Amino acid sequence: MNLLSSCSMLATTLPVCAFLAMGSVSWSDEGHKTEIIESCGDTTIVWDINQGITITTHGVLVSKGTSFWVMKPDWSERIYGISDSPSILDDAVVSVENGEKTITLVFSPPDEDGSLPVEGELSLRMRPDNSLTMSARFKLLKETDAIVEWGVARMTPTAFLGASYAGESWDGNTVQGKIPSTPLSSEVEESTVVKNLKSLNLGSRLAPIEISANEQSRVIFFDYRANRWAKPEEPIFWLGSMERSITAGEDYYFEATLDFGEIDRTQTHSVTTRTNGVRLLSTEEALVPAGLNQPLIPTPKQVEFTGSDLRLSDDAPLAIYVGENPSDQIQSTARFLQQEAKKFYNLESEIHAESAPPSAKRAIMLGGKSAAERCEASGLEIPEHNEGYALVVDENVVAVAANTPKGLQHGTMTLTQLIGADLRGVAIRGARISDYPSLDFRGVHFHSGKDTADEICKALRDLIARFKLNTVVWECSYINWDNHQEGVHPDYGMPKDDARLVVDAARQNRLELIPLIQSLGHAEWVFTNRTNMDIAEDPETPYAVSPSNPDTYKFLFSIYEEAVELFDPQYFHIGHDEVSMLGRFPFRSKSPDKTSTDLIIDHINVLKEWFDARKINVMMWGDMFLASGEARDATFAHSLDEARDRRQRLSKDIVITDWHYSPESPENYPSIALWKKEGFRVIGASWNTPLNIQNLARACIDANAYGMLQTTWAGFNFRINGNESQWSQYWAYILAAHYFWSGDATPPEELHFEARKVFLRHWFDEKPLLQPKSGTFLEIASVANRSGIDGQGGGWLDYDGQFDLTDLPAGQSRLGETQFYLADAQQENVCVLLRGLLNPDGEFPDQVDLRLVEPHNASEIHFLIAATYNTQDGRKIGSIEVSFEDNSTVTLDLVYGENIFAMHDVRIGRTSTIAWDGETRSGSAAHLWDLSLDIPDSINSPCSSIRVKSDNTEAAPVLFAVTLVD
Repeated sequence: MNLLSSCSMLATTLPVCAFLAMGSVSWSDEGHKTEIIESCGDTTIVWDINQGITITTHGVLVSKGTSFWVMKPDWSERIYGISDSPSILDDAVVSVENGEKTITLVFSPPDEDGSLPVEGELSLRMRPDNSLTMSARFKLLKETDAIVEWGVARMTPTAFLGASYAGESWDGNTVQGKIPSTPLSSEVEESTVVKNLKSLNLGSRLAPIEISANEQSRVIFFDYRANRWAKPEEPIFWLGSMERSITAGEDYYFEATLDFGEIDRTQTHSVTTRTNGVRLLSTEEALVPAGLNQPLIPTPKQVEFTGSDLRLSDDAPLAIYVGENPSDQIQSTARFLQQEAKKFYNLESEIHAESAPPSAKRAIMLGGKSAAERCEASGLEIPEHNEGYALVVDENVVAVAANTPKGLQHGTMTLTQLIGADLRGVAIRGARISDYPSLDFRGVHFHSGKDTADEICKALRDLIARFKLNTVVWECSYINWDNHQEGVHPDYGMPKDDARLVVDAARQNRLELIPLIQSLGHAEWVFTNRTNMDIAEDPETPYAVSPSNPDTYKFLFSIYEEAVELFDPQYFHIGHDEVSMLGRFPFRSKSPDKTSTDLIIDHINVLKEWFDARKINVMMWGDMFLASGEARDATFAHSLDEARDRRQRLSKDIVITDWHYSPESPENYPSIALWKKEGFRVIGASWNTPLNIQNLARACIDANAYGMLQTTWAGFNFRINGNESQWSQYWAYILAAHYFWSGDATPPEELHFEARKVFLRHWFDEKPLLQPKSGTFLEIASVANRSGIDGQGGGWLDYDGQFDLTDLPAGQSRLGETQFYLADAQQENVCVLLRGLLNPDGEFPDQVDLRLVEPHNASEIHFLIAATYNTQDGRKIGSIEVSFEDNSTVTLDLVYGENIFAMHDVRIGRTSTIAWDGETRSGSAAHLWDLSLDIPDSINSPCSSIRVKSDNTEAAPVLFAVTLVD
């Protein structure tokens, strides 16, 4: 259930190549070109088969991709997309004439009968003056209702925010105004700058940008930043022709030109700022414990914090009582608690297989009669739900009571979140809690992968079971099956021994593990290394298996036998989504006696009969059984009648996972109730947009659905470490766990926790601070060069008066666990803005040297920092160099998307977390990051100076404060 690749954007760091430099190409494992790189003048493009054209000019990323799709009007079926022609870049023609470069791609997608559904070409002409003309010449050849969407550019707005524009439409209308620093609207109509664009002159900090388009293309330019599909870390303005109806047999020619001109390199000047002495301000609380007032995730149904905290110390062990003859499950839960207390709080504990004595102190009762009596005495009843629990903490004892080992596990997970440290030491927060889930099925879906077993096992424990999710739907087609050894994928293949580790970890964490092996569409795994081509429905696009070929079932059942032996599952997910999205379906199975519906239903019935014989329940995706109007997305039946017919013929004991990724209000997910009404058990499936997670869960709760599944589409390898660009998909597990369990109506932006921080803490096993640490503030006012007020001539970024930092605190301020000393944004310069390509007019330093008046020892240094704008992930934008009295140094590169981010970004890095959440004057979110640098133990010399440098990219570093920790 992957989204169309048109939603993705390329962000590759590109060098500025010399005029008419030789181009380069990249190749796929199958021998096809995957991208073409060409340069002309000061402009470089990458043409990628999935992402389209990415444009960098004057060293600045200006557009993050293009697209070309011919679709059914409701987007239920793709008629043509560039990615349908794997060899299209192979046949690209690159010509050079009169200093210009032209790249031409010719369409060649076969239809069901071997003909072309669309013919035409895409062309890009690059000129030495940094102008580009893109064109699409095409004709629809098949008689069908169709639309075309041509994305000319996904323009990054950093160069033209706050700039004036003037334009003209082909309707004769004129427009003018300024591009605001904050998004216009979430609606396309209200966020449009100009539609039916004829010409647009757009001011820019690089050079004026001129855009023009021909009349037939009817191009629109609109602000995409607040769109429901927008990514905060990748703000764009969209330029192109949107959802145009087209008629078979007519010739179409769309053309647009973007002229980026010659950059004015006199706007900003380079200077080097140095100071001979930065004042030091000592503090006893450079770092401060987070305290006991930490959020419980998911939020319990009933919770009361009593103030009767159980104070702990390391001079006597904590006693954990599990009752007489405890089960293996209860003992496992007790050991988990024991390990957590030791690992994170240095607390020793002993597990006792007996009931707690009446006089017990500093004791934890896990289950059993004594725990239940203690909860009852506190006025708490154990919820009837088999995953419910009751929990009470007072000055002497903790009691966790439940009716099942699973409920006891959940209560223990809540207990671990009640442990914390404040200025008085470690304690368990006093509370009375009665809790149970809103949905029975609360799952996460993800892929397997090569060399990923350790990460998956850790995720099962620390991101899934810890937050009370109870099921994993594991898409594991690429396990190295014994009966498909010739199809072992070189990049995705997981050895079966590694898969067994995952199965064991799921059992240890009491997670139900459901295998998902695609069985009709999305069956690329079947054809790895060009194997099994005899059972491909379309041999030219091996995507679906052939449902009419008996050999298809011989192969699938041989793999299913292995999977059943490995997993011993109660449920098996057969996939079955987006069957006709790629390739020709039907093709080999096409018959006057069989419709597409017949083929799909017959295929499902054959599989279900096989699983029924083994008493295994079948699950599948639901998109092929819904039509436009029955949901806002994931509706791939061609008509309402077809959808109803398919559902009527589908066995009612198949569990439907009804995926919808569009962020809607709960009432706009009507298919959940539809499936339920028609007699199916239904599970909603969300992706990583927070509103989608919250509101689809709410729709499932309102419809009394079976549950919710959080899906992960971060590639065919489960990978978190080193995969920062996909972390939002993994911290979405925390949001999913909260909303699936609690049914909370609180909007994601108003939650009492930040999922990204919670994810980072648990994935990297960050130990909480148990006592304050002293340190020193560097008072940087003497080198600060920008105020926190914007648009006042020399202010923050000098945009439009709305992009300010007036919400920033002043003086000594605790931001997370770190204390910083900040200047007053209302009255004085508050930060050091280093040199950058898109800075306002003025002089900015290439580097700033903070020389300590007195050298000072430090174990770690914290920088309150940000970047001015976003750039390509992975691009180095500067560095920090710390020097010591013995002439040794420690250097930290500032890499965008890893440890430094723009103010509007919402991501975090391994050593960089959001410290300040504020608002600009317009009400939009603003963030600053606490970037920590550990000083190696091998350095025993005092710190003497700190140098912050800029690499003069569009994303200039901005430094607000520095704290040295003793």
